[in-house]
Amino acid sequence: MSHTSRLPRYALYGGAFDPPHNAHVDMVRQLVAQCDMDRVWVVPTGQAWHKSRPLTDAVHRLAMTWLAFADVPQAVVDDREIRRSGPSYTVDTLAELQAAHPPADWFVLMGQDQWATFSTWNQWQTIAENASIVIANRSIKSSVEGLKNIKHSSANRTDAPPGLPQPIRLNWNPNAISSTAARQNPSQALALLPNAVASYISEHFLYTLPT
Repeated sequence: MSHTSRLPRYALYGGAFDPPHNAHVDMVRQLVAQCDMDRVWVVPTGQAWHKSRPLTDAVHRLAMTWLAFADVPQAVVDDREIRRSGPSYTVDTLAELQAAHPPADWFVLMGQDQWATFSTWNQWQTIAENASIVIANRSIKSSVEGLKNIKHSSANRTDAPPGLPQPIRLNWNPNAISSTAARQNPSQALALLPNAVASYISEHFLYTLPT
């Protein structure tokens, strides 16, 4: 598809990134490839309203996110939620980005776990009205043919629970890795982190287990 024949396609991908791992990076790469995305704003959360545990210092999470996505040309690591006071809400970040970068087709990328709780997000209806929701489905292994027209196609959408928008699902089969595993057992998880992130964690003694 020629980029001159359509609006730019922009996406927002938020998260704690505590720490960012290879699956995070691959999710964005797949979004770019399958949805013909022009730019993806990767936004580490500031104050996470939905997490009961304290997050690693924002300075470290931001630095690791920059390192993790350094080799993804379409990725823009953005610190606006870290700079913002109060809880971080996707609806506010999306509104700011849309105001700063009109006109465009907007998408919000999330994992299956985030989708499961999407109806609890602050003003989730407003998010759904202003952007297409894209989910990285860990179990789907089908062809990506035809997904270049994903914004206007219903073939790749699946039924959503009542009241929720119809999401777009990426074809994605990542390695079994999570940020929780990386924090709890960093010595085994380092191989599944971007090399620069693994080095940063070692250098700054992050996620070390008590002895």
